[in-house]
Formats: sequence, structure tokens, C-alpha cells
Amino acid sequence: MMVSGLLGIVTNNIVYVLLGKYFHVSDVGYYNRAELFKNLPSQNVESIISTVAYPMLAKLQDDKEAFKDFFRKVFLMTFYIISILMCGLFAVSDTLILIALGEDWTTSAQYLMYLCPLGLLYPLWTLNLNIFNIYGKADIYLRLQTIMQILTVVSVFSGIFFSVNIMIFFLTISSLLSYGILDTILEN
Repeated sequence: MMVSGLLGIVTNNIVYVLLGKYFHVSDVGYYNRAELFKNLPSQNVESIISTVAYPMLAKLQDDKEAFKDFFRKVFLMTFYIISILMCGLFAVSDTLILIALGEDWTTSAQYLMYLCPLGLLYPLWTLNLNIFNIYGKADIYLRLQTIMQILTVVSVFSGIFFSVNIMIFFLTISSLLSYGILDTILEN
């Protein structure tokens, strides 16, 4: 778990180092602000759901049917809540950025719109990933986190050759791939 956390911190720092090296400082600023706005609902929902669901799922780990039933309910509730929040954020991103940051930051609104699908996937990814923690499979957890971090760095490198918008597109694709891998492992 500690290695996974450190890997995440290192990857996030690498992302910003690469952005700072290959993109204009204004693009990095626009991206950073958009990411902060995206993370606000996404990470808060994830934190609340994990705090409540994790102990309950841990109690139910020996009863597979009850575990699956409860997990399904939590997953759907999380999906509905985060979908509403991310769709709302997508819809008001122009106005939100204009009011919160001013006219100079309108490019952040475009990035924010592109980042909303990532904000949707994050709580779902974390919720699913917690299953490995509950069942004491930290090795699988670490492998999945490593795959996600590698795909993130590859996405950033791909964006270097094109634009921040393309980078965000590749980040979304890599998140979908990671989620697909996670879902496949959970099915087995």
C-alpha cells in the first residue's frame, strides 16, 4: 500500500514536470486549475463513499452474496452521484471558471470539460480497487496501480507531441483501459 501511494505521488510529480518542460506555462496553469475543479467533487465523493463503504464491505467479506449485493448498491449509488456532479460540472464549467477565476482563465473551462470523464471514473476505480484491500491482495492492487501510473505517463508523453487536449484524451482512454483491466480481474 505504501509503495502504491508513493508511486502515485511520483507519477503526479512526473506529470507536472513533463507538462512544465514541454508546454507553455499558461497551459500548465490552465490544466492545473481545471484539474483542481475536477478533483473537488470527484475526490470528495470517493473519500465519503470509501469511508462508509469500506468498513461495511470488510464486515461482509466472508458472505460473498451479501458482499456482492452491498457492493452493487454502493457502486450504483456512487455512479449516480458522481455522474450528476460531473455532468453538472461539465455543463457549468464556462460559467464556473469565469466567476471563480475570471476571464483570463477561460481555457481552463475547456480543459475542465475534457477532464470531467476522468472525474467520473476516479471514484469508481477506487471503489473497485478497495476490493483487493479488503481481501488482502495488495500485490494485485500494486500491479493495477502500476499499470494505471504507466498509462498515465505514456498519455502525458503522447500529449507532448500534440497538445494538452490530446493529452487529456489519452488520459481518459488510459483510465478506461485501466478500468477495463480492473473489471476483468474482478470478474475472475
